[in-house]
Amino acid sequence: MNTLYSENDIRSMLKEARESASMYQSTLADALYNETKMGICDQSYISAVERGAKPLPNVQLLCAWARATKDFELLEIISYRWNLSPVAMPPIRREYNSRFSNTLLNMQEQIQEAATDIHILERVYNNHLPGGEFEANTDFVRALGSLVDLIPAVHSVLYAASRDLGYDIQEVQELWTKQQRVSNRLQIKSQREGVL
Repeated sequence: MNTLYSENDIRSMLKEARESASMYQSTLADALYNETKMGICDQSYISAVERGAKPLPNVQLLCAWARATKDFELLEIISYRWNLSPVAMPPIRREYNSRFSNTLLNMQEQIQEAATDIHILERVYNNHLPGGEFEANTDFVRALGSLVDLIPAVHSVLYAASRDLGYDIQEVQELWTKQQRVSNRLQIKSQREGVL
């Protein structure tokens, strides 16, 4: 478990997520019950979790809470804290993601830095001897870090677009996935026909 975010931080974020979604505790409890079918979800349970009178819920319920309130950054933080994904990279300062325009400016800076650093990665890799053990020097590690910074930058743009513009991340994700699968099938079919 990663400890960048404490249990109290998570509690505060859970309450903020509910309030930002303009949900009553009872409305959230209903949404959580409908998704998880866990009988513990009622208004008094939500209140007790937010006050710290009950332990944090299990990860399934925490993720459901974030989804129900459409707080995708909270979902990222939960994924990071409980090691649910190796690429879960939550925002360190959530307030930087509060406006779509801010996230676009950040994305532009990250892309420019990453474009420069790709050349450093290529140079370091090309200078290593074939068959020899690769040693990552400080330039390589720093350059790789700037590519890793693209992950939360992309997520922040998507989350802010969802909040500010009503962009449905899941709908677009499904559409994109379908398009990619069709495209891949067409490429494979084309390659098979080329072989015959």
